[in-house]
Amino acid sequence: MLLALAGALGTGAAHADAAAPWRTCVESIDYRAPSESESTLRVVDRFDRDITGAGVALMDWEGFVENPQFRLKVVPPEDVAYPVSLRVTATEAPRLYIFQRHVGENPYDIRNWLSLQNETGPAWGANLVVMDGGRWVYGGVDHDLSAEELSEIGLRREVRQFGPDDFPLELHVGIHPDREGGDEQYTLDIELSDGNGEVHQHSLPIHVCDQDRPDRETDFQFHVDYSYDFFGYLEEDPDGQVVAEAAERTLNDLAYFFADMRFDEVPVGACSTEVNFTIPDRPATGENTKAYDRGHYVFITSHSGGGGLNSPYMHRIDGEETDFSACSFWGANPREQLSVNVDQRIYVPEYRWWQVVSWNYGRNGECLGDEVGDPGKGCIACPDDEPWCAHQRGDLYWPNLHELNHGLTLATGWPRWYRWFFSDNLCVDDDALMRYSGTCLPMYRTDHVVLFGETFESNKQADWGRTLFRKYDYLLMQATGWELRDTTMLVELSLATESLAGGTVGSPFDQRLEAYGGVPSYRFTITQGSLPPGLTLNGFNGRLQGTPTVPGTYRFTVLLEDSDEYNVLRQGGLRRTFEVVVDG
Repeated sequence: MLLALAGALGTGAAHADAAAPWRTCVESIDYRAPSESESTLRVVDRFDRDITGAGVALMDWEGFVENPQFRLKVVPPEDVAYPVSLRVTATEAPRLYIFQRHVGENPYDIRNWLSLQNETGPAWGANLVVMDGGRWVYGGVDHDLSAEELSEIGLRREVRQFGPDDFPLELHVGIHPDREGGDEQYTLDIELSDGNGEVHQHSLPIHVCDQDRPDRETDFQFHVDYSYDFFGYLEEDPDGQVVAEAAERTLNDLAYFFADMRFDEVPVGACSTEVNFTIPDRPATGENTKAYDRGHYVFITSHSGGGGLNSPYMHRIDGEETDFSACSFWGANPREQLSVNVDQRIYVPEYRWWQVVSWNYGRNGECLGDEVGDPGKGCIACPDDEPWCAHQRGDLYWPNLHELNHGLTLATGWPRWYRWFFSDNLCVDDDALMRYSGTCLPMYRTDHVVLFGETFESNKQADWGRTLFRKYDYLLMQATGWELRDTTMLVELSLATESLAGGTVGSPFDQRLEAYGGVPSYRFTITQGSLPPGLTLNGFNGRLQGTPTVPGTYRFTVLLEDSDEYNVLRQGGLRRTFEVVVDG
């Protein structure tokens, strides 16, 4: 069977900011500091600004992609009695998650102590999992294991106690993506219990600024060919049909971000690629069985781990050959691994994403190694015939992402990748990717790239749960030459205001510096010069207000920063100098 995956073909997209409500959601938040009588337990943002009353603005980016997280800090009352315990929860919010990031001495030792997750919402700070001997492994993840079952593998649950050196305590809050539009409002309940038994509580608003446009049509097609799956597994076996469903969902999600690159028609049989490594007496090469003029042709099989073996036939535009292979091979995953128990390697719908967070315990008979915090030094084998040890939720989304990325980007069949692969620097020196990551992205001779312990091609489940494509992945695809649509994920931080109108002494002044893109929330600060006397700048929303009191010409430089984990640290934001003339 040949399956074409695509939405209705559109004519391209309007500017993402024109259709997505960036300012409407973000600027509606009331950034006032609470009075002392309202809360003695404070919350500050990454810029150390008090957001106890305002709460958190989360972006749900357009399309099905990992959303940026918001980093906040919990600050206990000054007179609190240590040690303290902390519990952070949200109800009726199953897509929210909370984690504390742990970075060990080894820069690649990055893990996240994730909140307990289920259909009601996250709970961080309860049921933390520790190794015998006291080493914290990961916190709050609900593996549905009893105390006895945990004890068998050297783990136990405790409520963690914090001392004064642990504060201000940094937590990350994020939301799993959906495919529906509409802003959402939640509440994060923070409860701190101190050594004297006193309980301090605060409810923090969570504002989800949803950028999805469900009616936006796609411009790109993936043409999927299962005809070289020699076992018929993906079309005939019930488990294989689950695997195929996961593959198709992954491709649809990916196609949403790709632009129509206006390729010429590829004739039947013109594009071929090697599809078989392991089965004797079967064809080693697959050929496209239909003509197509846009998108990419993918041969999917179940008998190999897969990877990017690209065809020598390149797409053409107006008869001119491009750098884009017209087809590639993608092995969904080894058949013997998938057909054992599809309940353990499943496609998890996004509304039950949290089911995959318990992957750490492995499958029956497999070794647990560094999942319990002892990388390369120990191995705890699952006892035979113990159902709790088969609690793997190896979501099929993540191997799909890994292998598909090889097929589209990370393979020497792609000319740009070939150039990077055999360069002296052995790194991806693309401008956009370097601006985002702050480095020339290092490559391995195995056609992989790694930075800060995270692989861009998503070769492992994310510590917060299900693995999704990330902004890094798309920037790398773009660096390889794929043309992407203008979605909110790709809109860079921008200060739209270029100049300000003048004012008059004694007359009210009210203008706003317009920012969009990046990752709200924003911070506006004056780095040079000064405002006219009588005016103030709201650091959250860029609003200049007041009544000028002294005539003159005033020049000042504004620094705009966003909450992007990478850009804030590496680029330092955007600067622009303004002039305001105040008449007497």
